[in-house]
Amino acid sequence: MSGRQINRANWTAARIQAFKRYLNGDTNAKFRGQKPNGEMYKKELSVRTLVAYYEPMKFSVRKGKLFVTGGDTGTREVITDDQVASKAKQLYQHKETGLGKAPSIYNFMKTKYANVGYKKVERAIQSLASYQKYQARHVRKPKVRKVIISKGPGESIDTDVMKFSSQYFRPSHNEGFDALAVVVDRFSGYIAVAPLKAKQGGKTADVVSEVTARMIQSSEFPSKKGGTIFHDNGVEYREIFPEKMRQIGYNDVVISAAAGAPSAHAERAVGIIRGLVNNKLTSGGQRPRKYTQRWWPLAKTLVRGYNANPMTDARAPYSPNQLKKMTGRKRAEIVRLMMEQGAKKVRKAPGREDPNTGAKVSKQLKILKVGDTVRYAIENVRKTGADKRPYPKQRWSEETRTVQRVVKRKLGFASYVLSGLPRRRFEREDLQGPL
Repeated sequence: MSGRQINRANWTAARIQAFKRYLNGDTNAKFRGQKPNGEMYKKELSVRTLVAYYEPMKFSVRKGKLFVTGGDTGTREVITDDQVASKAKQLYQHKETGLGKAPSIYNFMKTKYANVGYKKVERAIQSLASYQKYQARHVRKPKVRKVIISKGPGESIDTDVMKFSSQYFRPSHNEGFDALAVVVDRFSGYIAVAPLKAKQGGKTADVVSEVTARMIQSSEFPSKKGGTIFHDNGVEYREIFPEKMRQIGYNDVVISAAAGAPSAHAERAVGIIRGLVNNKLTSGGQRPRKYTQRWWPLAKTLVRGYNANPMTDARAPYSPNQLKKMTGRKRAEIVRLMMEQGAKKVRKAPGREDPNTGAKVSKQLKILKVGDTVRYAIENVRKTGADKRPYPKQRWSEETRTVQRVVKRKLGFASYVLSGLPRRRFEREDLQGPL
C-alpha cells in the first residue's frame, strides 16, 4: 500500500483518534467515516481491518501524535485536512523558510506529513489575503502593440522546444521521445515538428541545430536571399546553432536574454500543438490515464491536418500549405490584409488612463464605500500565461453583504471587509457591485 493511497482516505480527527486507541491497546476500536459531502457513513469501520489493509506500512503513536512509516518518504505524521491548511499557511507566511509558492510548499510538506494533497495546499494559500494581494492585477502599464508581419513565406521563422511531462507521457510509450522541436513560419503560420530524446542528449545544440535545419529545408519555402530565425536563450540554441543557421541562409536572433522565453509566434504554435494533442486524447469524454498516453506520432498527424486547414484570420480562406508557396500579387495582398487587421486590433479598444498616474487601466470599477451592498467571489480567479485576462469570468455568491470597512494600502489600492466575514479581506475585482 503506497502513501498515495493513504492520502486518498478522509483522515478526520475521529479517524485519527480511533487509530490511536487501537495502537494503545483497544483492539476493538471503531469509528464512523465521513463522506466528501460531510455526511457520516451509517456503518462503523474497524481500525484492525484498516491496519491490515495498509500493510506493509506501519502505524505508531509518539507524544500523542499518529505516525505512519513506509514507502519512499520514511516516517510521516498523519494530520487532518484542517491541519494541512493551517501548516501550509504558516509555511507561506514564514518568509525565513524561503519555500515560495504552493508547489514548493507541497513538495516540502509531503515528506513530513501524510494526507497532504497539492489541491489542499493550493486552496489554503490562495485563501490568504497576502497571496491575493501579490497575485492581483489592477493596472496595466502603458504598452504599444507592435504588429509583426513577415513579407513572405520562409523569411521570418520562430523555433522552440516543448517538453512533454513524463507524468502522463512516458517515453517508452512514445518511441523513446520526450520532447518536440517546433518551427513556425510567421507569414503562413506553417508548423513543422520533429521528436527529440531530451534525456539522451537530444536537446544539445548540435542535435537541435541539425533537426531545425532539416525541418526548414524540407518545408519547401520559396527561394530567397536570406531569412531570420528567432528563438529564446536556451542552451540548445547556443554554440553551434547560430553557425548552422547561417549555413542554410538564416541570421540568428535571440528574442530574450532569459531561457524559456520564446517569441509569441513560437509560444502560440506550442499551445496549438498541445491543445490538439489534449483534445484528441480526451475526445471520448474520459480523463487521460497517467503514463499511458501516446503523443507521437499523433502530434505529427495532427500538425499535418492543421497545415491543410484554412486559416481563420485575414489569411483565410488559404491554408498554411497554400500560403507558404505564395508569391507575387497574392503574397502582397495577404500582407496588406494582415497589416489592416493588425491595425484594427490596436485601435479596437483604446485603453482608459488613470487621471492621477497616467497609466492605462483595463477596466474601470466603481469605487466602493462603507455601506455599499455587494456580492463576493466564490473563487479567487487569477489567470496568467496563455489564458491571461485582467478580469476573468467569475462565480459570485448568491447572498449579498455590506461593506463594513475599507482598508487603504499603498499605491492607492484598497481591500474591503464585509459584514459577517470579519476575518477576510477582498480585492476590488473580487466584489460585484454596488448593487
